[in-house]
Amino acid sequence: MCCALCHRMPTTKRNPLRLCGPLLPAVLLASHTAFAGALPNYSSAAHDSTIRTASGAGPQDVDQAITQLQAWNAARLSDPQRLRVRADLIVLLERAGRPRDALAVAGEADLKQLPDYALQSAFAAARSLPDLEAEATLVAEMLRRAPRSHMARLREVYWLMDAGRLEAADEKLKALETAQIRDRATRLNVLRARLALADTRSDWQAALGAAESILELEPKDIEAQRQRAFILARHGGAPSAIDGLPKDVLSDGERAGLRQQAAGQRIGWAVAARDQDKSARRFEAIDAALADNEAQLAALDMGGLAMPQQQRDDLRLRLWSDRLVALNARARYRETTDLYEKIHRHGIPLPYYALSEVAGAYQAQRRSELAVPLYEQALREGGSNIPVPSQTHVGLVYAYVDVGRFEDADRLLDILEAASPPTIRQSPERGRPNPQFGEIRQLRALIDLYTDRPKQAERRFLQLSELAPFSASVRAGQARTAQLREHPEAALELHEQILADHPDDIDLQAGYAVAQMGAGRLREGGATAQRLGPEHPEKAPARYASRVQRELFAPNLRIDAGFGEGNGTIADRDWRILTRLESALIEGRWRAFFEHFYGHGETDIGEHSRNRSGVGMSWRHDRWEVEAQATQASGGPHRTGAAASLGYRASDSWRLSASLDTNSNEVPWKAYITGINGTEYGLGADYIVNESRRYQAGWRHMDYTDGNQRDGLSLSWTERWHSAPRTQFETTLGGDWAGNSDDGVAYFAPESESSLWLRARGQLLSWKRDDRVFVQRLEGTGGQYFQQGYGSGSLWDMRYEHLWSIGETFLLRYGVGQSWHPYDGDRERRRYGYIGLAIPFQ
Repeated sequence: MCCALCHRMPTTKRNPLRLCGPLLPAVLLASHTAFAGALPNYSSAAHDSTIRTASGAGPQDVDQAITQLQAWNAARLSDPQRLRVRADLIVLLERAGRPRDALAVAGEADLKQLPDYALQSAFAAARSLPDLEAEATLVAEMLRRAPRSHMARLREVYWLMDAGRLEAADEKLKALETAQIRDRATRLNVLRARLALADTRSDWQAALGAAESILELEPKDIEAQRQRAFILARHGGAPSAIDGLPKDVLSDGERAGLRQQAAGQRIGWAVAARDQDKSARRFEAIDAALADNEAQLAALDMGGLAMPQQQRDDLRLRLWSDRLVALNARARYRETTDLYEKIHRHGIPLPYYALSEVAGAYQAQRRSELAVPLYEQALREGGSNIPVPSQTHVGLVYAYVDVGRFEDADRLLDILEAASPPTIRQSPERGRPNPQFGEIRQLRALIDLYTDRPKQAERRFLQLSELAPFSASVRAGQARTAQLREHPEAALELHEQILADHPDDIDLQAGYAVAQMGAGRLREGGATAQRLGPEHPEKAPARYASRVQRELFAPNLRIDAGFGEGNGTIADRDWRILTRLESALIEGRWRAFFEHFYGHGETDIGEHSRNRSGVGMSWRHDRWEVEAQATQASGGPHRTGAAASLGYRASDSWRLSASLDTNSNEVPWKAYITGINGTEYGLGADYIVNESRRYQAGWRHMDYTDGNQRDGLSLSWTERWHSAPRTQFETTLGGDWAGNSDDGVAYFAPESESSLWLRARGQLLSWKRDDRVFVQRLEGTGGQYFQQGYGSGSLWDMRYEHLWSIGETFLLRYGVGQSWHPYDGDRERRRYGYIGLAIPFQ
């Protein structure tokens, strides 16, 4: 027989049986018949009264009864009286949540003499500690008394479960399940044991089946209803767990918790549905979940729910965490980070999955310096709950790159690659390909691409294409690589081939839009990017394409200025500023612009200031770039003039150009001082192998107003020998020749001059925050110069430069340098500085 007092608590993994219900008073009162006699201060009637009071009383009355029984236990009683006192004291102590005291009293008694109900309470106390040794002793005594007792055998099952001997527990339980048990209460207890064992094994399907079986026998069983609800909630079925559940089954706190779990699971389903749906309705489920979340928070803040403050705070934290997930999935990134910062200011720790969502929201706002520590914290706190690889790992890789922690990104990629073998380790099908293997290697190739290692990225994508020739993502990576390797036509062709097979893929559409804009198809690519950005804010490629479109289409201001001194042949001192203001792109083709040049030069024959303004239009489409302007200068002949330029991309390899300026700003200062201007013509041809190698050739002709004609030819070969995330090194080998028809003029105009030179440039990426970059450059040039009539001499140049850039079009560049050059046989030194600024107005 079992006592109800030891099982008044709700059924749990530790206390799964409710055997006697209201039988306690009868059991305890009946027990006095087995005990005889009484000493002063103790009587059977007093004992019965104490038990009767404790059986239905509150905690204070139970404590008073325990105190009375403890006093009697310490008094001088007969053995039968003391045994009864101890038996009931064990029951009440276990009921009062004092299992250690209950076991201490049991240890004072002779277990063989204790009644069955006291053994049951002692066993419950031992389980709650837990005390496996005490459990084993008590089970042994129960089985000694009744080896075939279903109750004793069930206690043995629970002991084996607590000891971790789950297989043995399962065998014992199966023996009970196969027995012909007609007693309904015992059958229910066997099912409860099956439920507890399945829960211990994390076999939620078996646990759910056991709960359902209990409810078939006893539809109103509160504990089975609770267990069923909690199991469903833990395994993605919270919405159905609370449907139709009677109100009295759960407390306010438990019901609110299940409702929160249901809303959280709906958010997960809504995010998955969003990723499969490209229509405008894909956010409806997330919006509904956000509305439900807001309602739950409002109900919690109103204080109408009865629950302890700690439970209330925990529920609010889970609701906030769900809200962060939903806001981020809804692409409401600023709201996500604002809510996080509000929570963080109060010192409230968030769960790892919410931290990962907040990190993603910071990343989407290009604030990766804030995303990195949150990703790292999420991985630390998530531990084994986060699979490797995961979106959190991938997000951290990109965040490391965005803040310039390239070594950390490579180390994390090594970990992800090690965790993603070519085949699935535990698969019923031997040798089954692991999809994560290709995904992580694609990620490695993309990181190579985004960290100035395009040659390495191209090789990786080629290897991946051999493994998965029809993979759209691999082919898209190849297209992006072609674009960054300065092969825009190949990039367009690849994108068009992929889109023919996957016309609805948003990421591919965004990549194609960027490729179109890079290849001069600004109207077409801009229209796509302008549409995708607002329609698909949750897609990083769509956001990037939209950002590129805004920058390329925006009005902009460019300023280039320079100064120099110390070269008397050209000018003792000079400076110049060229300012250009361009309109926004008109119909994806045209821009209007205003340009102003101001320069001043001081020489040994005088000084001169020059102003020239121009108004014009530029047109760009596909392979063509055309520009024309009317100019007006401040003095000299041909004050009113015109300038034009033409550029044509003949192929991915060839770029051709031509230019004309009837009032050139490149005339020597001494020529300006003597009233001479010039008309300049130019032709150019570039042969581009890739971003690391190019050959250039150019011809320039200057027709001075004094009749002198100057022609110049140039050839160069540029090679980037080293390209890494932080550093680059390249050289340019070049040669120049120029000749003048009249070398007797007031300005420097030798009959023939030529040079052969080698320039080396090193670059160091010193700081990076997303698309905000700071680069230092050191450049040195050395060579030989030949002037007819004066022989040859060495030429040198050294310069140091800073480069700041934001996005596609903002640029700040400044530097200083010093050069040595022979003129008319004299070696002259020149010190100079320069600054360039490009600002988009968006």
